[in-house]
Amino acid sequence: MGDKSNKHAIHIRNKIPPIGMRMIKSAVAVFLCFVVHMLLGGKRDIMQSIIAAAICIQSRMDYSARTGFERIAGTLIGAAFGCLIVLLFQYVPAMGAFGGLPKYIIISLAVVPVIYTTVLLRLTNTSIMACVVLFAVTLGQVGDNPIIYTLNRVIDTLIGILIAIGVNLFELPHYHNNDILFISGVDDTLLNMRDSLTSYSKIELNRMISQGAKFTVFTKRTPASLVEVIKDVDLQLPVIAMDGAVLYDVRENQYLKLYVISGDTIKKLLDFFELIKVNCFISTFIGDIAVIYCPEHMTAIEEKEYTYYRKSPYRQYVNGKLPDGQEATYVYVIADEEKITEVMKALCNQEFGRKLKVKAEPSKEFPGNYYLRIYSKNASKKNMIAYLREYVGVEKTITFGNPSSNSDVIIHDGDANRVIKTMRRLYRPLLINKLKKK
Repeated sequence: MGDKSNKHAIHIRNKIPPIGMRMIKSAVAVFLCFVVHMLLGGKRDIMQSIIAAAICIQSRMDYSARTGFERIAGTLIGAAFGCLIVLLFQYVPAMGAFGGLPKYIIISLAVVPVIYTTVLLRLTNTSIMACVVLFAVTLGQVGDNPIIYTLNRVIDTLIGILIAIGVNLFELPHYHNNDILFISGVDDTLLNMRDSLTSYSKIELNRMISQGAKFTVFTKRTPASLVEVIKDVDLQLPVIAMDGAVLYDVRENQYLKLYVISGDTIKKLLDFFELIKVNCFISTFIGDIAVIYCPEHMTAIEEKEYTYYRKSPYRQYVNGKLPDGQEATYVYVIADEEKITEVMKALCNQEFGRKLKVKAEPSKEFPGNYYLRIYSKNASKKNMIAYLREYVGVEKTITFGNPSSNSDVIIHDGDANRVIKTMRRLYRPLLINKLKKK
């Protein structure tokens, strides 16, 4: 799929959001609370159960055990403080004075130690449940025995929590599509506006990879730049970088496939740049080490580019001329838009320019400036995906990208989570769907 035309691409747009699994689970949990309430003769405080169930429902079942423990702990914390306050109300007169103002002041102040206790116990996620139980105990009709009343409220809340855990743990059987190679773009696709992965994306992606999902990324970035933004993803497969020029193994720090510009073409390119008085940065290899050759005399914007990136531990810079006959994986020029347009037009008119892939694009880091990126003509997403597919041993690929990427799944808005949500649906379809196909 990934190397064909995207005329049948799946377009993911920012439409009205669908009804999510958490909504459905919440409705089921609330209904089950009513069922239990009926089976127990309708004598329990159903309100406490359904509130607890709604709070505890999670969209992912793996959260249920941890969340259940936290909510039970919060219930006990809130109940303990609530019981103490109710006992105080019974033995301290005048709580109903001024319309019950002293009582309300004490309940309000009790919120502080309740939440602080959850902080001390490192159970901050339980603070809402603890407060809910506190209010249920202190504002209810206590009667003559505050301890029995508190225990009943705890039981009502635990009913809701246990039902929520059960609903969270229930999941229809799925199967894993481990014979599909998933490839996602990075910028404007997988990353959010802060140039990083969301917590949801990292957790879900690592989960699918651990289950055997074949996933990697495609990017115009260099491997050095890519490593910095995907370091929290446990990638098992090599990544396609430099717009299809390299296949890089992140785990082994090794280049598995390169589409290079020949030494002869590089010499012609550098002679051409010298003739028109244009500087460039050249990415190449010294042995197995990737290095970037910098201009000896930089312009102001080139100096900014060099200063901005040279601090990265993933980049090695060399000041000086590229040795004669040396191949290169990537050459780029940075300048204002007018200069880049002029250079690109002149370069494309050169005979040796037919052996190159030349692209111009704006710089995110330095607004008002553009990059002219130059690769081997063979460096392409299509070619590298074909090589990677053979390397991995799969026949089917599904690619994710923005509208300009010619991908199978097009992500139109900036919602980085959509890539993972869509991949999750494609990677883990319901087992019943597989049975229907048979």
